[in-house]
Amino acid sequence: GLANLTARLLPLGTRSRTAPEINETIEFVGGMLYASASQDRATLSLTVLKRDLDLGLELLSDVLLHPAFREAEIARETRQLKGGIRQKREYPGAVAREAFVATLFGDHPYGRPVEGTEESLDRITQQDLIEFHKRYYVPNNSIVVAAGDITLEEFQGTLDRHLQGWHRKEIPALPSSAVAPPSCPQLVTIDRAITQSHIMWGHVGIARSNPD
Repeated sequence: GLANLTARLLPLGTRSRTAPEINETIEFVGGMLYASASQDRATLSLTVLKRDLDLGLELLSDVLLHPAFREAEIARETRQLKGGIRQKREYPGAVAREAFVATLFGDHPYGRPVEGTEESLDRITQQDLIEFHKRYYVPNNSIVVAAGDITLEEFQGTLDRHLQGWHRKEIPALPSSAVAPPSCPQLVTIDRAITQSHIMWGHVGIARSNPD
């Protein structure tokens, strides 16, 4: 849950702006600024009109480079995530999917829920978030994509101006992408007092590097 919590906290305050100030500024120009994480990546997204691009990139760069990770916001987001985890247990399809990936991928990161567990969230500290951000949110670990009524030269010039303090760093080696599938077929049954059955059936797919 560390990667997910780090991403969710990015737009919720910087060293110079509070979460309400960020929201009010981007909403005033009809834009959107949000962050999310999945099993493979964290995404920071900005949507603005071209005339507001400079303002949008100023906010985005502040969120990207100077997140505050305030204790109050960490506590609030953790409460929300834990509430979502408890709510998810009421949906048989979600329960089945978590059991499926945990059985298929085991200790590999793909076998863990992106949002973490109630127990793992309780162990995350402010310093964990700061260190994770410092370690992985670097330009040589990132892809920037822009689409709209703007040329590459226009966009790059504006972007470079706002991200001039963003420097390359050595990135720790990521876990191996290789997955060791279960050695034999497995059947996992979860008993619930519901009227419908949810069935998932699958196996590990081929690697992205596979020529086929």
